Amino acid sequence: MNRATWAGLLAILFWSTTVAFSRALSEPLGALTTGALIYTLGGLFGLIAASRQPGRLRNLLRQTKPALILCGSLFVAYMLLLYLAIGLAYSRAQVLAIGLANYLWPTLIMVFSLPLLGKRARLWLIPGILLALIGTGLAVLPEGGSGLPTLLQAESSLLPVGLAVLAAIAWALYSNLTRRWAADSESAAPLFLLVSGLAFWALRWLTGETSTWSWSLAPALLYMAIFPAWLGYQLWDIAMQRGDLPLVTAFSYFTPLLSTIISLLVLQVQPSSLLGLAAVLVTSGAVLSKLGIID
Repeated sequence: MNRATWAGLLAILFWSTTVAFSRALSEPLGALTTGALIYTLGGLFGLIAASRQPGRLRNLLRQTKPALILCGSLFVAYMLLLYLAIGLAYSRAQVLAIGLANYLWPTLIMVFSLPLLGKRARLWLIPGILLALIGTGLAVLPEGGSGLPTLLQAESSLLPVGLAVLAAIAWALYSNLTRRWAADSESAAPLFLLVSGLAFWALRWLTGETSTWSWSLAPALLYMAIFPAWLGYQLWDIAMQRGDLPLVTAFSYFTPLLSTIISLLVLQVQPSSLLGLAAVLVTSGAVLSKLGIID
C-alpha cells in the first residue's frame, strides 16, 4: 500500500469526527460562523505549509481550468451544504441522520465512476444503492414515526437531510472529477478551503448570523481546522490523485459507523432503535456498490 493510499485512510478517520464537532461548535457560534472559522484557518494553514516548499504555491494554480473551476465549485458547494444541514438540524438526534445521509457519498462515488471514469457495473450495484437509500430513510424516520406523514411534519423538516444528500452528491462528483482532471497535479485543497471560508464569511454577513464566543471552544476549533479541514482534504486529494482508489473507497464504507459512534459520544445523544440498523445498511450498501464495480 503506497503513501497516497495511507493518506486517504487517515483523511477518512479525521472526517469521522466532522459531524459531531461541527454541531458542537455550531450551537454557540452558528453554522456559517463555524464553517467560516474552520475553513479560513484550514486554508491559511495549508497555504503557509505550501509556501515553505519551493514552487508549491505556484503549482497550486497550474491546475487545468476544469479542475480549478468545476472541482473548486463542487468543493465549496459541499462545504456550504453540509454545514447548513448540520446547523439547520432541529435537534442533535437529527444530526445523526444528517451524518448518515451525507455518507451516501462512498456509494455515489462508485455510481458516478461509471460515466466519469469509464468503470463497468455488475448487478451487485443495484442492491448496494437500494440498501444505502433504505438505511438513510430509516435514519431520517423519527423515533416512533409512522412513515412519510410523520416525516413531513414541520418539526421533522426534510430540508437539512436534503442538503446533506446534495452535499454527498457534490462530494462524489468532486472525488471522481479530481481523479479524472487532476491526477498528476498538486492538490489545490488549501486554495479551495480558503475560498470556502470566504464564502461562509460572505453568507454570515448577508444573514447577520449571531455568535457567542467562548475560549473553551478554541481546542475544538483548532482541531477541526487542522485535522478534518487542512490535513483531511489535503490527504484525500493525494489519495484520489495517486492512491489505490478502490481500497480507499472501500475503507470509507465504514465512515458512517465511525461517524455515528463518535457523534453519539461527543453529542451525548440517545440513539433511536433504528439508528444502528440504518448505519449498518448504509455501510453494507457501500460495500455492495464496490462489489458492483469492475475496475
